[in-house]
Amino acid sequence: MQIKKLSMMLLGALSCAVLLNGCGASSKEAGVLPSDVPSVGDAVCRQCHSADVDALTGVGIVAQYDSSSPHKDSPHANNGNGCEACHGGGAQHNGVGPIPYPNPYDGNGTRCATCHTGGYATNAPTMFASSKHANIQVETSTPCLRCHSNEGAVLGATYGLTGNGTVMGNTTYQGLVPLAKEYTQFKCETCHQHGAGLRPVKTHDAAGNLVNWNPSGSNLNNDQFNFCTSCHGLVDNDRKHVMASGNTPTIFGTISTVKVGFHATSWYRVIATTHYNNPNNTVNGITGYVIRKTGDKPCFDCHAHEAKTNTNLNNPASATYSATNETIYTKWASSGHAGDLLKAKYAAVGTSSNSAALVDTAMTTGVNDTTAAAWNHYDWSGTSRQTCQRCHTATGASNFLSNPATYDNTANDFSHLAGWKTSSKSSNQREMLYCWGCHSNAGAGVLRNPGAYTAQEYTMNGAKAAYPDVVASNLCIACHSGQASGESITALADTSMSNVSFVNSHYMAAAGTMYMKMGFINFTSLTAVVGSSTYGQTLKSDTDIQGGVTSWHRKLGTPAVEGDDLAVGSGILTSNGPCVTCHMKGYETGTGSKHLALATRPGSGHSLEIDTNAFQQVCINCHSDNGGAADGSTVWSVLIQPASDKFQAALTVATSLLHNNFSIDYDSANYPYFFPVGVDHTVRTNGVTDWTRSGALTNAQAKKLMGACFNINMLSREPGAYIHARTYSQRLLYDTIDFLDDKAMNMSVGTTLVALGNTKGTDANTGTTGVVSYLLNHNHGTGAWSSPERP
Repeated sequence: MQIKKLSMMLLGALSCAVLLNGCGASSKEAGVLPSDVPSVGDAVCRQCHSADVDALTGVGIVAQYDSSSPHKDSPHANNGNGCEACHGGGAQHNGVGPIPYPNPYDGNGTRCATCHTGGYATNAPTMFASSKHANIQVETSTPCLRCHSNEGAVLGATYGLTGNGTVMGNTTYQGLVPLAKEYTQFKCETCHQHGAGLRPVKTHDAAGNLVNWNPSGSNLNNDQFNFCTSCHGLVDNDRKHVMASGNTPTIFGTISTVKVGFHATSWYRVIATTHYNNPNNTVNGITGYVIRKTGDKPCFDCHAHEAKTNTNLNNPASATYSATNETIYTKWASSGHAGDLLKAKYAAVGTSSNSAALVDTAMTTGVNDTTAAAWNHYDWSGTSRQTCQRCHTATGASNFLSNPATYDNTANDFSHLAGWKTSSKSSNQREMLYCWGCHSNAGAGVLRNPGAYTAQEYTMNGAKAAYPDVVASNLCIACHSGQASGESITALADTSMSNVSFVNSHYMAAAGTMYMKMGFINFTSLTAVVGSSTYGQTLKSDTDIQGGVTSWHRKLGTPAVEGDDLAVGSGILTSNGPCVTCHMKGYETGTGSKHLALATRPGSGHSLEIDTNAFQQVCINCHSDNGGAADGSTVWSVLIQPASDKFQAALTVATSLLHNNFSIDYDSANYPYFFPVGVDHTVRTNGVTDWTRSGALTNAQAKKLMGACFNINMLSREPGAYIHARTYSQRLLYDTIDFLDDKAMNMSVGTTLVALGNTKGTDANTGTTGVVSYLLNHNHGTGAWSSPERP
């Protein structure tokens, strides 16, 4: 009997072992780290948890996981066993025992942070913890609770309280949403259901039916545009109406708006005021950002889990303005890369009180060729502008900067622009240089990596102009290096100079001047002696000719900058190249700069401006003796503006000589920019084509005349040349004027300047006109004139 009883007990124990083995061994030893617990696989988890439901919605958690989890079947998530990728290994669980992470969302996603560190996945938990979402002011009244509480957001999305003002204001639909026991701030699970997929969202159609919220038209799970716009309303579910004030501003033509579900009188909360570029607006140009709804992360093309834009807090005219509120988004939107669009909207709304009319004002305010010609002037998405797309569209830039070697402009896809199709490549909408143009992951700050840039359009020393590898600044060089050089003119056939169009340098070619690749320098033999050097050595960089020109500014953002004012080994201003260092962020290894701590610039420097912040972080390291305020507040008036004035004055001298001696006018507003005196500049065919001036010049002189015009245009289009390449710009202008005054290179500029009414005093600092001190060689300490007079 005892043997039989013992046998029964052993059989029972074995049966239990078999049943429990599905969840792994029952070992619960103390001291085992959560990361060391073995996994057992998703199939085992389902045995017990298929009946478990979401506490708020009542939907099965396994069903949620199966429908939308990005961790399911992903090799990055525990080899596809996504349950344990988030919850930890289940080998000790056995249905009753411990599991390392029962709720991975606890602590604003502390568990999530083990993977979401900014590498493969974004550093979501860290960003979310400091976001406006995580710190939202909880509202408990309807309909506000729909987007101002965790419970309201989840239940509202489930029961169809989503959409325009008509849906949101419908008391019947409001009554369908169950009341929660309490309303709390947003959590990870506000947006993410079990398995981390985005929660599905419902709305009601015109007939009152509960239907999917699908303004993108994709009908897909995990559609980021659909989910985010369920609170941040932009397009109605019929995809025919923009959600804004509900009015129909006359400028909108056939586009009408419906009332947005929330905040219809707060322009800074209605995202259509900034995220909609009206294709029918033929008056005000670009009115907003175009969301790439065809992509897999249309909102995260720019944003991340930080959810903090601060549009209203950054209006300079507002009493709430503070530099501490500035964000990367408001800085970018106020920059040249965005055509100064947000500046225009701030100016339009001013300090007016909230109203539907103000929403309309913000929504219809745009930028045109005055500040945004680079983005607005042409239909850049069209076939005729494909060669321009790599710099004049975000789509082209993103594709080119990802891999210049394989870039194919005919493959650029603009299907997110209204009306654009592969069969008819054209749209009235325009892109600007969006975040995703330069960034492969904007939310994490990951830049594209094109490598060192080699110009395809022009040569230097007879070969394609090659620029150095300056890491992050490579992105800038790719579009700020121009499209022609002086050698493009030298290569013209001598017999063509009586009938040839002007060779255009293109625009904003800061890299072309800084690295001395572009200017026309063949006014005389490059081996001709000038002072103790040659013309060639004074007009090429030390990387292009032995004994060439060095530049401290070219060294910024590279290890070569160390020395003199910056101690070797200090790590100050040594990475990411000169463009990023000066215009965005210095990236010091320590805190701030050598002289004045400023670890980061507002908005990570995305205003691109050389302002007080830039001076505090960069310039003051070498220019602490500028004579202005120590904090850099007078940097522009004391250091920069005087240099700019002299540079512009020298350009004026050149254009006046061009007019007086060659009967040619320069008009930067009308292509091809150089016209015979007295003709209509708005007619392109009136541009100069006979550079011999009716045979008055030889072909060699005609090339030099076009070269002088090339330098005038290149430097006029690069208004920062006097900083980017101070000496190079001075010498190009000196040589240009030296040729234009008498068609000979004979050091006659000083005489010409005085003849034009300028004054040359006893030294450069005494009784001397600014343009004279700029163009003539002198000792920068004492002001004493030097010989030769060429700088």
